[in-house]
Amino acid sequence: MAYQMVKNGSVEYAVDWETIEQLNRSYHLSIATLERVQTKRVSQSSLLNPFSLAMPDIVSIEVDWDGARAAADAANVADMFHFSATAFYSMADVGRTMLERVNVAQRNKDRFRQLSRSVNQQNMANIAGAVDNYEGLIAASRFVRDKSGDVVCTRIRRMADGFEAQVTRFR
Repeated sequence: MAYQMVKNGSVEYAVDWETIEQLNRSYHLSIATLERVQTKRVSQSSLLNPFSLAMPDIVSIEVDWDGARAAADAANVADMFHFSATAFYSMADVGRTMLERVNVAQRNKDRFRQLSRSVNQQNMANIAGAVDNYEGLIAASRFVRDKSGDVVCTRIRRMADGFEAQVTRFR
């Protein structure tokens, strides 16, 4: 944190340009992130596997981070040249601009976090729905299994009764 003294008329400011650069880059990165964010839906369902039809769709957030960083860096460099030129006649304007940008960056980051929470809540709801579907499929499978067992036992009993009848007849 090296401060540089910047004089505007009768007022002298101690300016930490590295901090201004970091805050300004954060501002531009928050904007670039929101511009490049995309939600992607992935489905695991397949007609070849009936149990996969109950699989939930999963939504994810994807950001082109390389593009966002490159855009933020380019905008930051341009702003820093502008700020260094503006500082010598109105450092107060640079300070007000930075205060506004810090607030905007915070709001943008809050929006990104809200989007992330929303996607996570949607995924949890999809997973809960899939669990309910699977519980229904499990109940149906148990019903089929149990009834199939009853049918098999009944047929075996009938076959055994018939076999006993035939054995009795041959005696």
